[in-house]
Amino acid sequence: MSNFFKAVPRALWILLTIIAVGVFLRSYQFHDRLDLGSDQINDAVRVGQVVEGKAPWPLLGPDMSKSGSGGRESRFRIGPMYYYFEITSAKIFGNTPDAMAYPDLLFSILSLPLLYYFFRQYFRQGLSLALLGLYATSFYILWFSHSAWNPNSIPFFSLLLLLSLLEFLVRKKDVAYGWVVALGVALGVGVQLHAILLILFPVVTLCIFIFTVWHDRRDLWLKWGAVLLLTLLLNFGQIKSEWQTNFKNSQTFFSSVTGASKTDTGQSLLPIKFAQVVDCTLEANAYILSSVGDKDCNFALADIFTTPLHKWVKSNFSQPVFVLHWLFIVSFSFFGYGMLYRLAKNETDERKRYFLRLIILYLSVSLFVFLPVVSGAMRYSIHLFFLPFLFCGFFVNSLARHRPKEYLRLVAPAFVLILLVNLYSLQAVINGVHVDGRIVLGELDQMLAYVSEQAPGQKQVYILVEKRHIQDYYKSLAYVAEKKGIIFVRVSDFTAVPLGKPVFAMQQSTDGAQGQSVVDGHIVRSYQDFDVLAIYSLENGQ
Repeated sequence: MSNFFKAVPRALWILLTIIAVGVFLRSYQFHDRLDLGSDQINDAVRVGQVVEGKAPWPLLGPDMSKSGSGGRESRFRIGPMYYYFEITSAKIFGNTPDAMAYPDLLFSILSLPLLYYFFRQYFRQGLSLALLGLYATSFYILWFSHSAWNPNSIPFFSLLLLLSLLEFLVRKKDVAYGWVVALGVALGVGVQLHAILLILFPVVTLCIFIFTVWHDRRDLWLKWGAVLLLTLLLNFGQIKSEWQTNFKNSQTFFSSVTGASKTDTGQSLLPIKFAQVVDCTLEANAYILSSVGDKDCNFALADIFTTPLHKWVKSNFSQPVFVLHWLFIVSFSFFGYGMLYRLAKNETDERKRYFLRLIILYLSVSLFVFLPVVSGAMRYSIHLFFLPFLFCGFFVNSLARHRPKEYLRLVAPAFVLILLVNLYSLQAVINGVHVDGRIVLGELDQMLAYVSEQAPGQKQVYILVEKRHIQDYYKSLAYVAEKKGIIFVRVSDFTAVPLGKPVFAMQQSTDGAQGQSVVDGHIVRSYQDFDVLAIYSLENGQ
């Protein structure tokens, strides 16, 4: 046994240890901290109907929020592959919210070894392991790991696409059919994960197709044809839907994209949106790596285009913390982009040169695809998750060239600091069940346990829900309760509750509300505070 352990390279042990840490952080208390907001409930209901045999497998998937002119049914919907993942998982592991999220967890775990292989295309082994360690503990990535959300699998399929395209560039006519299949899967699944990828992946792939076929015209047609065929097969559902509805879904998509570039008066928004894309990308680069900043872009730099200059300067530069924060953000990204273009221009190794230029192509297309859908939510930058880690690697390599004897003493503390900052941000999630407005399954279980305790044996209870921002909690709680055989009936007026039936009220938790003996004129039997809201058990006399 000792000979076996000695025979395994030390680098492999380090890699396995990093992956083990990444798996632990992604799966730790997966059930209790699973995000179960309104979007997740909407998807879970659709998937549950298929699993229970009440509905056929869908031809379309989740909707795009910034589309359509009405409710959910009028919005553009991406392909159904994400639902297929959830349905398959629910059929295997059970029709529960956490079972539906297992595919997201799986692809998040698989992205760990794949990212290491991605780093090894350019960096040496030790640096690749160090960068993977930063990714494994990245608060930005871990924040989404406990959630059933269609973009969560984007990191894995983005890496698979880029690595497959790299093989086409380097191997050309000799590219192995394993990479042909990998590219078809990455493209076919990726375009169904988010509207951004619906444009980004095909455009980048088309550029590589044109480049490779131009050089090896006859030898690559068969392999590119196989990629196209596999992509079409994986998208059969939405192709069938488009044919049956006369391309209604596509029309919604294009009308949403063109409408997003103009104001209500027809004025172009592109200059402002371009500034916001650049601004948010700079913020995301720093946040993904170190969790420094906010989880949503504040567009502090882009505001210069919409705010009088003197007000913008006074508002921002009077704050030393703001200046230091943005100095770090801007310096980090400008160094990274500068090094990326410089290295791509001067690199002599063919594989590394193709690797860097492929990244530049991917980023350039992403910039323009991002324009119509730019949002303050930094989660939309998830398709660029690898970028700050590459920048960090460029910095280490540059320092190693200029300070070969000293760079490790400078780099090691910096990496440890980034690791500690990410873990510090993560501990807020680990120490508290409820975090930053998210509705998590563990908290919903606690709410349901309280309701069951106050109404023992009851299969139907009534809940007063008035304020709109509480409605999402009710929707999530009602879903979890139904899974356990308890039906919640939402009412807005106490007179709608039959005499003697258990009745509860959900209200926002505030210092003034805690411990109150009367809610909306009705006597409180008991109450329990659940951080952001409180549930009251009310008297309903016989």
